[in-house]
Parts: sequence; C-alpha cells; structure tokens
Amino acid sequence: FHAQFQADPPGSSQTVLDGVLNFPLYYTAVAAFCGEWWPFSQNNLTFLAQRTEEQLAAPYIDLDALGNFIDNHDVQRVAEFCGHDNFKVANALAWTMLTKGVPIIYYGTEVVLEEIRESFWQYGYNT
Repeated sequence: FHAQFQADPPGSSQTVLDGVLNFPLYYTAVAAFCGEWWPFSQNNLTFLAQRTEEQLAAPYIDLDALGNFIDNHDVQRVAEFCGHDNFKVANALAWTMLTKGVPIIYYGTEVVLEEIRESFWQYGYNT
C-alpha cells in the first residue's frame, strides 16, 4: 500500500505523509537475521539484499523517507525472534542503522527487552 501511495499520492493541495514504516524490509530482515517468519528467506542475507534492490528499483520515489526498524510496539521484540542471540540482535540493529532510510530503534531494544510494551522503570532505569 505505502509504495503505491508514495508513487501516486493524492492531489498536490492535500497534505500527505512523506514517509512510512518499511514493513516489507522488516519482515525480510527478521527472517534474514533471526531465521524466522518466511521459510524461503530464513537466515538468508542474500534475499534481504535482493528485496532492498527491488525497493531501490521501484516503486518508491524516496527510500530515504522510509523508516527502517527491527522491532516496535506492534511486533515481537527482535531478542525473542533471534532466540536471545546478542550477535544476531547486534547485526540486525547494525542493518537498521546502515540501510537506506530513516533508522528507528524502539526503546528497550538496545538493552534487549523482551516484552512488546514493557517499561524501563521495573529494571531500575534511571533518567
């Protein structure tokens, strides 16, 4: 949906979002780094690269406006997906930061929180 919307937005007099979350690459990245979700892309970084190239070719106008993430408040935490393998989590986060687009790190991912909407406070997090 969002690729089509970006390629053919409403008339110029209407205000629209310039970017959206990059769910297509999210699903592929989770499979590539953690071996989950898509059977044909489990632990397959080549497939992740292929999906990225497809996004570069079309239909997106501006990949820099897409928000890349490896987990958020609506999906399972990457630590759970990756079986608590800190190396896999670190590689997934590196991909988030280095791939074309806006990197989004959901709070708690950096300290390997497991619950989707868990708070820092119960761990003694001090602001």
